[in-house]
Amino acid sequence: MKLWEAATGRLLTTCQGHTGEVYSVAWSPDGKTLASGSGDHTVMLWEAVTGKLLTTCQGYTNVVYSVAWSPDGKTLASGSSDQTVKLWEATTGKLLTTCQGHTGEVSSVAWSPDGKTLASASGDQTVKLWEATTGKLLTTLQGHIDTVLSVAWSPDGKTLASASWDHTMKLWDAPTGNPTLQGHTGVVCSVAWSPDGKTLASASGDQTVKLWEAAPGKLLTTLQGHINTVLSVAWSPDGKTLASASWDKTLKLWEATTGKLLTTCQGHSGAVSSVAWSPDGKTLASASNDQTVKLWEAATGRLLTTCQGHSAAVSSVAWSPDGKTLASGSNDQTVKLWEAATGKLLSTLQGHTDSVLSVAWSPDGKTLASGSGDHTVMLWEAVTGKLLTTLQGYTNVVYSVAWSPDGKTLASGSADQTVKLWEEPGTSEIDLAEYLRSRWLRLVGSEMVWEVNENLFRERSFGIVNLRGTTLLGVERSSTVGSQKLPEELSLLLRAGNFPEAIAIWKATSAEAADSPIRRMLLADLSASAADDLFLNIRWRGLWLTEQMQSMITSEAMLDPAVSLGMLRLDTELALASSDETEVVSVRESFNARIAAIAPRSWFVALGRNLVAAATKTDANKERQAALDQLRRLTNQLPDSAELRQLLADALQTYYKRGVDSYYGGSYEKAIIAFTEAIRIDPTDAYSYSMRGKAYSGLGNNDKAQADFAKADQLNAGQSPTSIPGNF
Repeated sequence: MKLWEAATGRLLTTCQGHTGEVYSVAWSPDGKTLASGSGDHTVMLWEAVTGKLLTTCQGYTNVVYSVAWSPDGKTLASGSSDQTVKLWEATTGKLLTTCQGHTGEVSSVAWSPDGKTLASASGDQTVKLWEATTGKLLTTLQGHIDTVLSVAWSPDGKTLASASWDHTMKLWDAPTGNPTLQGHTGVVCSVAWSPDGKTLASASGDQTVKLWEAAPGKLLTTLQGHINTVLSVAWSPDGKTLASASWDKTLKLWEATTGKLLTTCQGHSGAVSSVAWSPDGKTLASASNDQTVKLWEAATGRLLTTCQGHSAAVSSVAWSPDGKTLASGSNDQTVKLWEAATGKLLSTLQGHTDSVLSVAWSPDGKTLASGSGDHTVMLWEAVTGKLLTTLQGYTNVVYSVAWSPDGKTLASGSADQTVKLWEEPGTSEIDLAEYLRSRWLRLVGSEMVWEVNENLFRERSFGIVNLRGTTLLGVERSSTVGSQKLPEELSLLLRAGNFPEAIAIWKATSAEAADSPIRRMLLADLSASAADDLFLNIRWRGLWLTEQMQSMITSEAMLDPAVSLGMLRLDTELALASSDETEVVSVRESFNARIAAIAPRSWFVALGRNLVAAATKTDANKERQAALDQLRRLTNQLPDSAELRQLLADALQTYYKRGVDSYYGGSYEKAIIAFTEAIRIDPTDAYSYSMRGKAYSGLGNNDKAQADFAKADQLNAGQSPTSIPGNF
């Protein structure tokens, strides 16, 4: 995870700690802390202002699917596929208790509004209620006949709603746990509470919307009229009207008290993907695959206007906080701003090079954020449509953007398994790197000198400050900056990408001046940059940086999370680099030897997890082989590490299963690839040779088949050629 300055896109710090997919993120109630749950079996807490990793909550043995803060922000709950719910002390990350009882993965956790009860949903088809202070199981709610995907409390905390793959949504009386709702015959796609918490609406693949009286759980009415899946329901702000959007290309408005169909909004020629009420409840906006946004009069369902201009499906629509402007994001790579009162196109925001998948207004309505398939987040000035900055750093699609409640931080989530935090735009921010590039100033050795520039001659002094008002650099026109400004100079050089000069200055500095904070700053930046270079195949620079930083690494520096994570990424990328190049092998062996002498045992286990993830997810043959080779070397290097041996065994089982599934599915080529990788992990495994021989035989390659059968007989590890190791 990375923290960036929103005004400039400058990387403030690298907060990449997760080594697996990030499945859930949640802001603390005060907006100061962010929690994330991941496939790497951990929950991490981050300081929202700085992106600093506050603590890592460890204790799970499998994927963390859900995280949720208690209403007072003091406790964090998390649910995992290891079938447990854990409660953590938010300030310290200390594990308070483990709630055991589920026999399936925990997919969702939710706190009651008073913070006294925790609900959890599970693949074991149950919902469980826990006493929040002790973790004691209060009751088990049974009634679903398939995985329970989600739970949500009513605003008054008296009723719990659950949605399941069994095509039902159930309401439970929280104190007694009595199931009260069942009726849908298709998957429940969406549930929404009325503003007063008395009524629940559910939308389903059975083409209906159902309204339920929450307190007794009574079905009030079934809203029938759609002729395809109902994707979304949304209540008007006053709770009197319900809107539903469907694949049948229509919007419908229903009277909430009676369930009476008020009107059908027809006009879209494609599925309606998004529906949103204006803040005053008078207007409804809908986005569709037909490339349009439509505005409807909520009182009558009358089409007010059609906002035309997109040239591809519209995927997201959002109202400005004052209700005057509508933003839409589309697969045509643009964001468009519309005048809500008239539907007039105000501006088209161009800059993305792929689909815009999410748009979000800042709470003050001054800034619009957009996330895209082009791996970037863009910030736009709402009044003018001017592009403020492009936030780069992702390596995959950005699916969602969301502002913190105070509007000071933007969070974004991506398919690259990271969550990034970006600071709010600031007009006072000045990008130091830009001044280097524009030749307003330059660095000579450890001194800063001003270039001849008319703009500078107009001012006697020049100050550069960050968003918090802290002076980074203040220099008179005739002054120079020496070693007393070492941290600022190195930071400036690193941000400008001038790594040779940064390294030269550090090496020329006395040991007393180059203290631990400076060392850690350099190592964190250089390791992250070297890893990025190797990932982007700028191999020469990545290898050079790796060689240069080796003498800087110390045991003390490795204890810094940013340094440790940077080195973890770097070692992983080195492992994935081609083993055919002598220079790559030499640098990798030298780097690994240095790390082996100083890194803690837990660091190597984390590296092992990275390697397993890389080996089992990539389709690139060379990268997969390199990762497996490094994993085996790592395990041999630390033969007493039970964790690494287990990781190696897990990887072996993964390829066993892939090979077996592919073989019996008739995909002999894929089976050969899988069993070849199993052999790479364990060259003495007779079973893998035998199964690969069968796959070769299936392709008619009898020579290779006989060679593998002969090798299996030679090894004769006691495994029957027709048996399957492990439990599949």
